[in-house]
Amino acid sequence: MVERCISSPQEIAERYKKVGVVIFLVNSEGKILLVQEHSENPNTGKESGTLGVICETSREGERWEETVVRGLSEELGIDPGVEKEVFMIDPEGCFLGETLFIEGVLARVIVIHWRGDDRELFSAKGDGEISIVGWERPAFLISSPLKIRRGVEKVIQECLAGGLLEGLTFNRGILKPLSVTNLEEITESF
Repeated sequence: MVERCISSPQEIAERYKKVGVVIFLVNSEGKILLVQEHSENPNTGKESGTLGVICETSREGERWEETVVRGLSEELGIDPGVEKEVFMIDPEGCFLGETLFIEGVLARVIVIHWRGDDRELFSAKGDGEISIVGWERPAFLISSPLKIRRGVEKVIQECLAGGLLEGLTFNRGILKPLSVTNLEEITESF
């Protein structure tokens, strides 16, 4: 179950081998970005050829807010620090909480709104670990015959069961540009 909390560093060290982020990049129609994995990592359940969403493991000493920004920059090749108006967050609703991704791996789940041009996104060159497949409704990923990355499938199921992925279209009035600082404000409220 996705819990709306932020675990302490001590709790993470005691309970988990790794911590990372699951990023639901959402377009104006409420669809999430679907990607295909091109590499393997048994520690995080990553299998080449599986489909999923953008996921990034935190580096030693890296805060989750930094992992979100770095993950988007590396995976998509679009730097949120430079392209401030394409990645937006709803400060009250973008952080969905934490959940067990796979055994030993804690995932912090976040929704980020894409306001850029899809041509820019689909032609972006990231680090080569993923390729963009397209936009899809979250419920379709669970009901489809597609091979979805194990941890991603679990997170989507939990978010759907909790109603957390409903109504993901955005209200432009409350969004802020994605930045470490704006994400830190969310963390401070917990």
